[in-house]
Amino acid sequence: MDGLEYWDAGSEAYEGLLATKQGVRQPGLPDNLLELVYLHVSQINGCAYCIALHGSAVKEAGILEEQVANLNDWRKDHKFGEIERLALAWAEAVTELKETAEIKGQLASMFSPRQIVDLTVAVGVMNALNRVAISLGRSA
Repeated sequence: MDGLEYWDAGSEAYEGLLATKQGVRQPGLPDNLLELVYLHVSQINGCAYCIALHGSAVKEAGILEEQVANLNDWRKDHKFGEIERLALAWAEAVTELKETAEIKGQLASMFSPRQIVDLTVAVGVMNALNRVAISLGRSA
């Protein structure tokens, strides 16, 4: 089976993922931060379609070209601010199911409880969308 056009299949479950992704934007986390997280999660998962999609979206959201180019090395790049670094560290921890206790403590000092939940849901939804796209053959 080549790529299945799952976005046109009428799946309420898929539409629910998209609605949840949209829900984390209302209000709370800045779009540029969410797009940066979405792009990095997609890079971790190797989802070519989502990398292309969010690669364009981060530029539209005002993320610097240098940040996009160096996103995989965000720990070494001084163009990323403290909030961006923390969100990227959390995105990696949630995506890779790493130990999160230290990062959770840092999150609580910079984000509200709602923002922490929304950021975590955003990472989870992006992971789910990456898996749907990769599994069903969506290409860039």
